[in-house]
Amino acid sequence: MLNRILKSPSTRFAVFATITVLSCGSFFHQARAAGNTANTTATANAHMLIPIAISKVDDLNFGETYDGDALLTISANSTESGSGTAIRKAAEFSLTGEGGHSFQYQLSGSSVTMTTGDGSGATKQMVVNNFTALPAFSSGVTGTTTMSGSAGSSGAKTIYIGGDRAAPIASQVTGTYVSPNFTMTVTYN
Repeated sequence: MLNRILKSPSTRFAVFATITVLSCGSFFHQARAAGNTANTTATANAHMLIPIAISKVDDLNFGETYDGDALLTISANSTESGSGTAIRKAAEFSLTGEGGHSFQYQLSGSSVTMTTGDGSGATKQMVVNNFTALPAFSSGVTGTTTMSGSAGSSGAKTIYIGGDRAAPIASQVTGTYVSPNFTMTVTYN
């Protein structure tokens, strides 16, 4: 029956016209959809910070002491006093890095033990603890502050560390007492 319908000239034209119309409708629909689009572009960006650096300017120094002396506190905001072996001053650290950028600073521990000689026994040891900082620690021996200056330029910051030296005990051995290093670590936030 399909052969008979297709053999008729008017039917062939109608079938051809229908197929053509369907094909063109599909073409026009696609063309119209393509004209109804939009696009834009974006880039990837990053800013490499000026490396953060730290150096020690001064050690935490408790100066001279003697048998029967009391606990001594050196505050983080104290200024240097005395001379020679009697100098008392807070530790000082100098930092450089990206201006206007915040960073975290942290001491390696909450106490150190200064020793003399072989350091064995309480009479050759003095504990330093209760560290304080300027700018102040926010938790334990950790704080956060900001470099001077503005982004894209060099900045600087100074951090001071104070603490308590325990009172010497009876029969404390004479000599110079030195602690192992305590470390100040700084990290960009």
